[in-house]
Amino acid sequence: MTERIVLGMLAGIVAAAATAGAELAFGWRLGDALGPFTATGWRLVPPLPATLAAAVGIIAHVATGVIWGAVFGALAPRRRGVLVLVVSIVVTGAAALVHTFALPVFQFGAGLGGPRAPLGPVVALYILFAAVLAAGYLALPRTTAHH
Repeated sequence: MTERIVLGMLAGIVAAAATAGAELAFGWRLGDALGPFTATGWRLVPPLPATLAAAVGIIAHVATGVIWGAVFGALAPRRRGVLVLVVSIVVTGAAALVHTFALPVFQFGAGLGGPRAPLGPVVALYILFAAVLAAGYLALPRTTAHH
């Protein structure tokens, strides 16, 4: 595995943490902070107790961030700069399309209502993911001088 892919995966974990925090806030505003993750967990492995379903939902959320982070890392430029942000936006856009049309259970904010999830929070989650993915990638130290 190349250093850029590993850095992308680490940035994906950071972006997943940021979006998970936002989903917790959205869930809290709806009356159940873990609700979005519980709903995702139930869609993936029904029937589970709510707490276990929430854990499955959180794991799925982080795994999704790591996978898209790896894709991002594979495509991200070696040099730092605005192109990193552009690549993060393109990869996040691809993720949103894949999640919307092929794997809706993995859509960020899916637990806020599945395919009927309010568009505003879903778009906000993807914007947050793209921004933190790029910022995390740029903030992580490189181990070689030519990166």
